[in-house]
Amino acid sequence: MKRKRSGKSEPGQARPGGPSDRRERLWRVYLLAFFGSSILSLLHRSWQTETVGLENLENLLGSQERILVVFWHGKYLPFFTLLRDRGACIFSSRSFRGEVIAGICRRFGHHCLTIPVRKGEGALDLMRGALAGRKMAAMVPDGPGGPYHQVKHGVIRLASDLGMTLLPASAAARPRLVLTRRWDRMEIPLPFSRVRLTIGPPIVIPRDLGGHSIDWWEECVRDALESAGEAAEAGLK
Repeated sequence: MKRKRSGKSEPGQARPGGPSDRRERLWRVYLLAFFGSSILSLLHRSWQTETVGLENLENLLGSQERILVVFWHGKYLPFFTLLRDRGACIFSSRSFRGEVIAGICRRFGHHCLTIPVRKGEGALDLMRGALAGRKMAAMVPDGPGGPYHQVKHGVIRLASDLGMTLLPASAAARPRLVLTRRWDRMEIPLPFSRVRLTIGPPIVIPRDLGGHSIDWWEECVRDALESAGEAAEAGLK
């Protein structure tokens, strides 16, 4: 006769979700963030980097404007180091992977807040609260799960509601590895690559959207991001 399990842990055995599991998770997050940031630092030191339009960011940082830097999800990797130590507020999902990304962000001088994976107004409310009083933030308008290079309503509404000036940015590298099986086609600059960061002109979205539809503004931001990407690529030819 099989003995029925009570669901209770045996004496001396750690319970799932208990303190030991949480400590193990924290250690794994710490180690992966440490190794990830170390590899990125080594890669960055080998890159030949060039920035175009950085004055667009510096001028806004020296003003009273609040800034929301936007770039495509598949391009985000070089931004950890290219814009380091600027105190940008970045969001990641409240998950194991998101916690690792948050750890990497903090090692490069960014603030990173993990939020539950939600859709709709609930997620926007969390972001609005997190950005209150922040001078600079960075977001991926097609994240966290696509579609590829499609600007979502949330970025436009946040910029409009909070009075944040959008700053489109892109990065390109030669040579690079492109993960074509990922939805975002992530680009990874290889060691000793030429890496070019391009920051486009600011985009001010009025609180009333200036009489335009939100779809119109999405297309405007998408065009600006594509232009920044084309400029970054052209500079490497």
